[in-house]
Amino acid sequence: MSCEQFREILSEYIDGELPEEHQESAAAHLQTCLDCQALLNTTRKTLALARQHGEARLSPEFRAALIRKVQAAYRSGVR
Repeated sequence: MSCEQFREILSEYIDGELPEEHQESAAAHLQTCLDCQALLNTTRKTLALARQHGEARLSPEFRAALIRKVQAAYRSGVR
């Protein structure tokens, strides 16, 4: 799995909604990719903070927008 492929399935990975073969591929990628590990950890922390300051369950639209913003910041070098 490439970094781009991981970014595309990040939301499903966090939610545990990936098919088993994709879950295993993503987990294997994370074992060797520090950038994707950082992206995953940052996204999880961002989602947790959003939950603390908002609704208990984020709307799918808000969650998708938030993940896109984290990914964009990550790609631009903001860490």
